[in-house]
Amino acid sequence: MKSYQKRKVILNDIFFNESSFVKKGDRLFSIFSTSSVGEMILSAPFDGYVGITDYKVGDKLKNGDLLLTLDDMSMMRAYLYLPEKILPQIKGPMKYNAYSKLFPGKSYSGEITNINQRVDIDTRTLKSYALIENSDGSLRPGILMNVDIILEEIDAAILVPEQSILTSKDFSYVFVIEDDEAKLRKNH
Repeated sequence: MKSYQKRKVILNDIFFNESSFVKKGDRLFSIFSTSSVGEMILSAPFDGYVGITDYKVGDKLKNGDLLLTLDDMSMMRAYLYLPEKILPQIKGPMKYNAYSKLFPGKSYSGEITNINQRVDIDTRTLKSYALIENSDGSLRPGILMNVDIILEEIDAAILVPEQSILTSKDFSYVFVIEDDEAKLRKNH
């Protein structure tokens, strides 16, 4: 029977300022292990903003500890849950317009290309996400966004106010002016 010695892993040094921007390859942490590995340097795998860490130099670490977050905020991912009733209308990428009440008058647009093929049996939705370009850096992970999904675009549509449409059991109608006369026309 082998006896295993617990190895100590200690946070040896921190090389960044919290909430700052780091470049790919910048050193983040030095971690010292009593195993044969010795000192390990953790570097940023991509450009991004580091979060706030709950650790300080000298803290003991264990497997699975979350040392910090690193966010690439040039492109944001908005998770969407599409209702199953629109499934027949999903025929590939869908256009969207997204906006946040935090930034009135500003909108973001693009395509939803990543849509799960399975309907969630509890929520009756399809999980998907939209990539939102964030070149000005105004968006942050976790903020609430409203997303309008464009299911169909009709080039030659005539729009009328909803209150001017008459509805019956089977059809809807609207009055139109032809030759200076009001005429009832069935909507298609």
